[in-house]
Amino acid sequence: MGFTLLEMALVLFVMSILLAGMVAPLVSARDRLNRALTQQQLQRIESALIGHLLAQGRLPCAASRDSGGLEQASASGCERYAGFLPAATLGVMGSTDLNGLLLDPWHRPFHYRISAADSDADGASDYAVAGGVSLQTPQLIRADNRVMQAVDGDCGSVAIRADAIVAVVVSEGKTAARSEAERENTDADAIFVSRLTSDADGCAFDDQMVWLTENRVLTVLLQAGALPRSH
Repeated sequence: MGFTLLEMALVLFVMSILLAGMVAPLVSARDRLNRALTQQQLQRIESALIGHLLAQGRLPCAASRDSGGLEQASASGCERYAGFLPAATLGVMGSTDLNGLLLDPWHRPFHYRISAADSDADGASDYAVAGGVSLQTPQLIRADNRVMQAVDGDCGSVAIRADAIVAVVVSEGKTAARSEAERENTDADAIFVSRLTSDADGCAFDDQMVWLTENRVLTVLLQAGALPRSH
């Protein structure tokens, strides 16, 4: 005995409901895995930045879209302070796009910004040139990157979460530019936002990031003997 069109439609309807119930948990699990993998990548990138600091006495400049993942540096600091992670300069392994930019698990390139602060006004950026950092640097001027909890026009309090940030690395996550907070992290200025993950209208946020504070940089240089210890 064959099925009528109505019976077939009913069977297909029930199957679609069952499949939808199976797909949602799978997508959610994949998203959680990608966020965990992104966090691991950010930790490796942080280690590579510290290694570059110890080996070169400075942090790398940003890469451009077409620099093949290489930093855009100059004698006085950087040709580009904000842009993409210089993964080729750092030697960080992972999948890259056709331009050589390191990709996160969402297949988006990592964004990066190094402080452009120049404490002695000699035209050379403190953290982008070898020997540019001294124990006196924090007393004169602080690294210019800031991490906020929110931005104007976005949900939450516009309060500083971290000040005097030397370098910031950002993953845009699964979705990008859904809110003012997410757009703030890729607009190439010195203000960044870090907050809880949310899908709320107007407050959407799933960026992940890592940053190096000025104190962390000075501590690393002190421990390595690259800076004199006070007596």
